[in-house]
Amino acid sequence: MQINFGILKMKIQIKDIKIKNRFRKDFGDLEPLKKSIKEIGLMHPVVINEDNILIAGERRLKALKELGWKDTPITKINLKNIVRGEYDENAVRKDFTKTEAVAIWQAMESYQGQKGLPSKFDGSPERRQRAAKFLGMSTDTLSKAKQIIDNGNEKLINEMDKTGKVNRVYRKIKIEEKKKEIKKLVPEKVIKGVYDIIVIDPPWKYSINDENDEYDPESNRGIVPYPTMEYETLKKIKIPAAENCILWLWTTNNHIHQALHLVEDWGFEKKGLITWNKQIFGTGRWFRSQTEHIIFAIKGKPYFQNTKWTTLISEKRTTHSTKPEIFYKMVDETCAGRKLDYFARKKREGWDSYGDEVK
Repeated sequence: MQINFGILKMKIQIKDIKIKNRFRKDFGDLEPLKKSIKEIGLMHPVVINEDNILIAGERRLKALKELGWKDTPITKINLKNIVRGEYDENAVRKDFTKTEAVAIWQAMESYQGQKGLPSKFDGSPERRQRAAKFLGMSTDTLSKAKQIIDNGNEKLINEMDKTGKVNRVYRKIKIEEKKKEIKKLVPEKVIKGVYDIIVIDPPWKYSINDENDEYDPESNRGIVPYPTMEYETLKKIKIPAAENCILWLWTTNNHIHQALHLVEDWGFEKKGLITWNKQIFGTGRWFRSQTEHIIFAIKGKPYFQNTKWTTLISEKRTTHSTKPEIFYKMVDETCAGRKLDYFARKKREGWDSYGDEVK
């Protein structure tokens, strides 16, 4: 038995845990969680309050029942003791882990108008923010930590508690979710036929020299909200090009070298380079980035007619990775034929669009 300032760690009979009204209806696939528990045990116990009512971990509890466990380690939160000690010296206890903080946060939310608690935890609409402030964390951080716990990956939960890095672990989970979504789309089955004009905006891996491409919230590196792709993966993409085809390949400043190789890998010949002035500068290690580039390349003898467009287009950037409308205006005015927007962010009239965001 271990006590930590209102938190009791112990074992109890599973049948003694009370489950009240819960929001979760779909528990998803429990087999990976059950396999993890079999191999390394239950690293993060379910959480109950002083009345043995379940606060967090219903999915874990269900997995334990299916595995035939009779008793289980639990974390018991005595919220009244925790709140009463709000003004005690911090040295009295060690800092709460992120999983303990989330459990306390959820417990505070469940105490609506309970006697013995300060009025600021009386069930008012602001109790989430107040409970978070009490714990010295933002509601955003606590929400992300809760999603990490709900994901059920014991190794990542342990990493979060050990390092205290919520954003880093949260990003790993979101990237895995995105990868699963992308795997559902098979380009060879989705994209039909060939195209005369292809615009492709590859999800470049941001850091060429970083094998793990990890998110570090304390650095000045750009952060992308989608899974990135290695050069070796990109070069294997089967470009659905017609015999006579124009390729517009988007590239960042960091990836021009790789982009030029991709043009050759895909069977095209570079003919020009257009630069987009975003009018707003962003992050950057050596220089603050304000530009992106488009490699103009051809295959065969495609139709192309240009009387006014130069190698510079200028339009204020909007959301991350969204390309400027002036670019598509240029393509529409200079090219003719069947058009494909590969790795598109949205559907566009007169174009076929392929990408995980447009389905």
